[in-house]
Amino acid sequence: MTQKIVSSGSSWFYPKLDSTGDPLSFYITTLLVWIFTIIGYLFIIATRFHYTVDVFLGFLLANLTWQIYHYYVKNLAEQKSIIITRFFLWFEDYERLQQ
Repeated sequence: MTQKIVSSGSSWFYPKLDSTGDPLSFYITTLLVWIFTIIGYLFIIATRFHYTVDVFLGFLLANLTWQIYHYYVKNLAEQKSIIITRFFLWFEDYERLQQ
């Protein structure tokens, strides 16, 4: 299976993507997002307004939602008969990415 490269903006800030939309390598923006997220969660825990378990479960829920959504969007091509699938294909501009 050959994968085409999809360029999306400047190469140092936005990653080059393969045909499935996955980044080809780790970029500084990904690292910064993870650092700021971890710092934010540590501040939430340090304020003692939430239990650590609440923060951890919130992180898991957000992360799993993100992963499931992107897995679903990447595997939509064979399920175009479902109405919600057509919405996600439109929302993700699937036809433009295939060209």
